[in-house]
Amino acid sequence: MNNLDLRVIDTPKFQILNINIAGNGTVEPSVLKNLELPKLDYTKGVVLHGRGPIWLYGHLVHQCHPARWVGVFDPRIGGVVVERHHKEAPEVGETIPANEIQKYLEHNQEQAKDSSRHQAHMAP
Repeated sequence: MNNLDLRVIDTPKFQILNINIAGNGTVEPSVLKNLELPKLDYTKGVVLHGRGPIWLYGHLVHQCHPARWVGVFDPRIGGVVVERHHKEAPEVGETIPANEIQKYLEHNQEQAKDSSRHQAHMAP
């Protein structure tokens, strides 16, 4: 069973690859064999956000290497730590404050709730 859900939230400056593990919150390493990333715009940066095992993050950073830059959200430091791939990207180790991505995450959660309510209302 694959309980791993990867969704892209597009923003004007970057994309957020939101990681969600449903069910009991664990995922098996075997999911990597057939893991396909959602469509990403590699001319922008990609922020990895959500709970997941370190090996999953390692795999996702590797898969996102063609992007202008990759950043990993770290709640302990309150921001996104950047790994640079292009000279016009933020500096390696630069931290993007959490509020830069939080507004997009909150907006996306509101849209998902509205969509769920609409689908429940439409159900027979």
